Amino acid sequence: MTDLQTEDDVRSVVLAFYRGMETDLVLGPYFAGLDWDAHLPRMVSFWSSSVFQTGAYRGRPFAPHARMPGLSREHFAHWVRRFHRTVDDLFAGAQADLLKARAEQIAGVFQGKLGLWRKDAALDYAEPEVRAPEARGEPARASDRSSEGREN
Repeated sequence: MTDLQTEDDVRSVVLAFYRGMETDLVLGPYFAGLDWDAHLPRMVSFWSSSVFQTGAYRGRPFAPHARMPGLSREHFAHWVRRFHRTVDDLFAGAQADLLKARAEQIAGVFQGKLGLWRKDAALDYAEPEVRAPEARGEPARASDRSSEGREN
């Protein structure tokens, strides 16, 4: 698998990320009725500017999100996980990692501006099935504790 190298690569990520977005049970309602012909090129410009410093994006990305009622940490965590999966399905390498890191940074900034940020919010971004039980608010299983204190 190759790394992100061009704006066309970013376009591939953007198109794959938004494909089927309206049917996403968590995020879909926020995208219902969106003018995709206007939105997608703006998102390509935004993300290519973010990862390649092209300067192509001009705008205020937070403003539309500030007008979305009911946004929660869970929405942002779902968005980040979906973004990570999309990037990982298409690309691997330093630029792909940078794109994912930028997504996490942006989610953090937006949550901060909306009063949703907390210090351990990055834990929300891990896929639920790979998060440690303690990170999900569950007690550790006895089998998890059985190896505590032993050296491998």
